[in-house]
Amino acid sequence: MRSNAATAYMYPLLGLSFALALLVYEHFNGGVQSHNLLNRSDLPAFSNWFGLITLPMLGLLLTWRIRSFAEGDQGKSALATTRFALVGAFSYGLALALSFEFGIGLATEVLFFGLFALTLLLPLYRAEYVFGFALAMSFTFGAVLPIVISAIPMLLSWLVRVIFFALRRVITKT
Repeated sequence: MRSNAATAYMYPLLGLSFALALLVYEHFNGGVQSHNLLNRSDLPAFSNWFGLITLPMLGLLLTWRIRSFAEGDQGKSALATTRFALVGAFSYGLALALSFEFGIGLATEVLFFGLFALTLLLPLYRAEYVFGFALAMSFTFGAVLPIVISAIPMLLSWLVRVIFFALRRVITKT
């Protein structure tokens, strides 16, 4: 596993670079956007400027998670799994953002509610899932709304794992 300085902060720099690129693009194309909760103007709006804080912080959480892996073959396997999850979450978030952007309502609904089905299969509360999802969706929804949107599936995914762990513990003790 590589632990040099160049790769240590790759994910926070990726988040910061993406947020900066989005802000520069928006600045020269009509101004920096804000996004309302539930797409309703009577609810609070979050500016895309928040991406300068949230995306690098998620990248930093991912970096800390990767650094916690053990050295050796087990660490390399965990790193590969983490990168696979990151790419998968990014792809899923990109598909959801594009379906919303192009007005494909059925695809948007299926992908959104599919998040709840994925809570049974994947640990969506991990940093790689949240970072990939938020990064991909930030060009459509800003950086804050994807984090808010993913909070419920993250919590459900964590609760499913806690319940499964507790049930397994009870079953093995009897």
